[in-house]
Amino acid sequence: MGFEPPRRSPRTSTADLKAALKAPLPPPCVLLLNGGPGVGKFTISKLVSPKQLEDGVVILSTACLYTEEDTTQQFYEYLKIAMVRGIPLVMVNIFCDASANKARLTSDERKSNDKADVKTKLVDPDQWGKIRGNYTQLDPNLLNDHPYERFRKGYLRLLKLDTTQLSAEETAEKVLEFASGATVYQEDVYYSAAEMYQGV
Repeated sequence: MGFEPPRRSPRTSTADLKAALKAPLPPPCVLLLNGGPGVGKFTISKLVSPKQLEDGVVILSTACLYTEEDTTQQFYEYLKIAMVRGIPLVMVNIFCDASANKARLTSDERKSNDKADVKTKLVDPDQWGKIRGNYTQLDPNLLNDHPYERFRKGYLRLLKLDTTQLSAEETAEKVLEFASGATVYQEDVYYSAAEMYQGV
């Protein structure tokens, strides 16, 4: 029997789900939800964003960042945004097992024509298989060859979150709980925004 992802009751509205989230509001940060197609980034961001944007202090973004150089540069752009504001980059690497991922990718809900974003979503399992088989999710802890690298440990908080057995609501709660503890970790020396760009 194939994987059946956790589902919310069809009678529960998105507004009710947003109101039901109990996690605290995160402090100022750049919150990056990173993951491959079909892991639930967009759904999670819809549940998380009302909580965050309430005070306008969290910058929320979703991405598919892999170890290839072009997406590595995108990661450093997110890090730069956080650095110039003196706030942490809270990166959540979202993933699930292949069976769950394929089920979510090919679900009727994802392919439904009444979804405004349907044209931008990958729903082809063959294309998904190539991506999943040929690319590795970006792990910033393995990067070490960029001018910003000496600042990464001071500004990055990374959560690797397996959502295979989690509903979207449970995942959103975990994301908010992690982000709410976000602080700028300072090493021996604290760098100001001006110092960061000297020689970069």
